[in-house]
Amino acid sequence: MIAFLIIAVVMYFFVVVPYARFRARFEPAPQPAPEMKDCPFCLSNIPAQATRCAFCTSDLTASKTPDLTNSNAPSVARVS
Repeated sequence: MIAFLIIAVVMYFFVVVPYARFRARFEPAPQPAPEMKDCPFCLSNIPAQATRCAFCTSDLTASKTPDLTNSNAPSVARVS
């Protein structure tokens, strides 16, 4: 039993530890998460550099907030 533990410790320090250091040296650096913002129309999470929402296709360069008080907006007809 003691021989097994000695061999396990030797294998750990001569194989596992150097391999972990080798991999850490050559792994690419983690990519930073892209900056995100909320779409003012549908409140979906979109990239900060986006000019059009991918979910509701709203143009984000024309106005920053939706105009919810517009009484001239066309109403949606229900089809039965």
